[in-house]
Amino acid sequence: MRVLVTGGVGFLGSAVVHMLHARGDDLHVIVRPSTIASRIGALPEGITVHRADLADPSTASKTIESSRPEVVIHAAASHGHATLSEQRLAAWRDDVIGTVVLLESLRRNLPDLFVHVGSSLVYRPSSAPLGEDAALGPETLRGATKLAAATAVEQWSIESGIRAVVVRPFSVYGPGQDETRVIPVLLRSLASGSAFAVASAESRRDFVHVDDVARCIVMAASQPASEVPVLNVGTGIETSIKELIEMAERLTGRAVVPARDPHPPTPPSRPHWRADPSLASTVLGWTADISLEQGMNMLWRVRP
Repeated sequence: MRVLVTGGVGFLGSAVVHMLHARGDDLHVIVRPSTIASRIGALPEGITVHRADLADPSTASKTIESSRPEVVIHAAASHGHATLSEQRLAAWRDDVIGTVVLLESLRRNLPDLFVHVGSSLVYRPSSAPLGEDAALGPETLRGATKLAAATAVEQWSIESGIRAVVVRPFSVYGPGQDETRVIPVLLRSLASGSAFAVASAESRRDFVHVDDVARCIVMAASQPASEVPVLNVGTGIETSIKELIEMAERLTGRAVVPARDPHPPTPPSRPHWRADPSLASTVLGWTADISLEQGMNMLWRVRP
C-alpha cells in the first residue's frame, strides 16, 4: 500500500512506520517543519519524508498532492498535557485544526481508508471495563481535543463516503516514551537511587506496550472489509501505581526510595481505567502480546 503517516517520528507513529516498512509498504511520513535531523535520520531508509505544518492548508494540500496515499494513518498530536495558556491553544491547533485541515486536503485525492489515532481519554471515568460504546465525557484538555478531532473524522467519513477507523489506545508505554511519564521516571529512579514521587499510589491504568498498539493500527489499516468505526486498544488489565512499583522492584532487585512529598496530581489520575479490547479481538484478531512485566523488563535491560 501507499501509506501516509502523520506524526511519523513520534513515540507511537515511529513504531507504526517501522512495522509498515518491514512489510514493504510505500511509505510517506509527515513531520513538523521544526523536526530535528537526527529524528528523521532514525527512520528506516527508503521512506519519503515531508516537512509540513498540518494546520497550514497550503503545505498540507501540497503534501497530499505529492504523496497521493491509499491509506492515511493520522498519528500526529500535541505533546503531553497542556498546563499553560499557550500550550492549550497549541493543543487545539495541532489536534483539531491540524486534523480538519488534513481531512479537507484529502478531498481532492481521497484515500481508500483513514485511520485516526485517538485516545481513551475521551471516555467518562468508570469502574467497569470501557468498551467502544462507553459514555463519552473527557475530563482533560487532551481528551477534549481528541474527541473533537474524532468527531471531525466521523463527519468527514460520512460526507466523503471514505471509511474511517478511530483507534483509541489506553496508557501506552515502551521505548521512546516521553521521559516524564510514570514508567520511565520509575525505572530511572531505580537505576539512580533517586527518590520517586507519586500523586496517588492507588490510581490505576491499563498499560499497553507501544508495539502492541502499533500492530493493532497496522492491522486496522490492512482490513478494508471491516466497518467498525472505533476500536479500543488495551490489555483489559488495570494496574495500580503501587502494583507497578512492586513489579519494578521485583524485576530490578532494587527498592524504590519514596519521595518526602507527593507528586502534584497529574491527569489522568483515576481509581479505575481499563479497556474492553474484545471488539479489536473479534474484528481484527488482535490481542496484546506483551505483558506489562515483559515490557518493563525489556525497558530495564536496554536502559542507558
